Amino acid sequence: MVGVAAAALSGLWLVRFHLSEPLTASDFLDYCAAVASLTDGHPEWWPLKRSRLPGLPTAWLRPRVGLVDALLLNAAAGTALMFAALHLWGSALAGRVGGLATVAVALTMSPLVLQARMLTFYPMVNAALALAAAGAAVAARTRSVAGLAFAGLGIGVALLADVRALIWALPCFGVALLVAVFAAGAARTRAARAVALVLPVAGSFLLGPAVYPAAAYPLEKQLDVRPLYALHGSQHPAVQPPYLYPSDYVWGRTPLADLPLTVGFLLEQSAFEPPDDVEFYAPQGLKVRQVAPWTDALGWTLPLALVLLVRRPWQLWAFAGAALPYAVALRGMADLVEIYPRFLTQGLPAVAIAGGVAVGVVWRWAPWQRLGRSGPVVSWALAAGLLALVVLGVAPTPLSPTAYWRAPWAPVLQELYEVGQALRSPTGGRPGDPETPCVQAITADRERLGVEWSALVPFSDSVRTNYSGELGAVPSSRLGDQPGNAPPSAPPAGAVNGP
Repeated sequence: MVGVAAAALSGLWLVRFHLSEPLTASDFLDYCAAVASLTDGHPEWWPLKRSRLPGLPTAWLRPRVGLVDALLLNAAAGTALMFAALHLWGSALAGRVGGLATVAVALTMSPLVLQARMLTFYPMVNAALALAAAGAAVAARTRSVAGLAFAGLGIGVALLADVRALIWALPCFGVALLVAVFAAGAARTRAARAVALVLPVAGSFLLGPAVYPAAAYPLEKQLDVRPLYALHGSQHPAVQPPYLYPSDYVWGRTPLADLPLTVGFLLEQSAFEPPDDVEFYAPQGLKVRQVAPWTDALGWTLPLALVLLVRRPWQLWAFAGAALPYAVALRGMADLVEIYPRFLTQGLPAVAIAGGVAVGVVWRWAPWQRLGRSGPVVSWALAAGLLALVVLGVAPTPLSPTAYWRAPWAPVLQELYEVGQALRSPTGGRPGDPETPCVQAITADRERLGVEWSALVPFSDSVRTNYSGELGAVPSSRLGDQPGNAPPSAPPAGAVNGP
């Protein structure tokens, strides 16, 4: 219920404050081809950086609603599942008020809200990552066989959702394994907990080849920052090809014995500093408005939550382990060459869970908890009322969607417009063109359903917003004299945010 309510609030109301168009479609050609590959029987169209698992709902939805609305509904469902997992994660660590507060804090973060309008698989992937974290927290809270089985299931699903999920899944598995082996209980109970944890993960490994193509890009290739730095102007010898890798990790296709090599490579990448001659496309204003407020918030909420959980060692361990990859990802955003909302969605949950845990633990000390039978009722009413006031912006707090420091994101629609141009072209999508799968799929949908793009949101590529000549850039008339915003001509398409 909380997940569905939060997703509805995001997609129907809050998104209006944070996005200047009805939707955003980063890498639209990738996801469009992925859906067409699943529904039209063209495995050669599948984008090799993606897992098939988060795209399966779109394959079921597309014959009913069309490709674009299938992606939109898939995003809404993934957003609901992510908020539900965040609620479970916070509740397992700090009670139900902690879970509700975690969701409330998440709803104040524009990238997490925008997921409901992203035509990508990111919402489903992020739901799987949050489910793994929630599973680790449930395992630490219950220390039962069922709790460990749930943790194993969440971790297994995350590993099937995206190759990069290994970064989030490994700490969660480590937390759950320590709970299984070292939490109080007879030897037989500990063995049963360990088996319950490992079995779903082992099953997930066996399913890996079904969701990752044989030619899938390995994790090392996807996360290697050297080609990106070279692409953005660096001439430093350390970022020039050839690029060699100690392993080629793809879940279910790579021997588990190679995992230490993969982890070693990831540690090297995390310590790799951007060369001085890299041309950063993310303007300083974008980092000041969209990244710095949340990294600053993490700087004080994370230590506070750790201190408040110190008397609950298993919950403390679960919080620290599962939140660590999110926190590292968020801290690394300041060094990114390009910043997009989808990148931030895989770091911001650290702030949400830290803030939710802090609120949940402190709330238990509130004086109205000692009002006898009416205490819980008063507590829940006050908690829900306060959180609603903050999230909806009724109270003029810094977390309001209309707070002075906020700036909405410009949509990334360039590839979607390219598909629209190909649809209007007399030749259509020609064999070998990257737009061809999308053109063929959307043409078939229009003939069958009679809907131009979407029946759910009012979008048309025939009326293009004037973004100063750049798709995704902000009109100069809207920038005004806001401090920290770069001129709209500075970054590439989709990399500017406006006030």
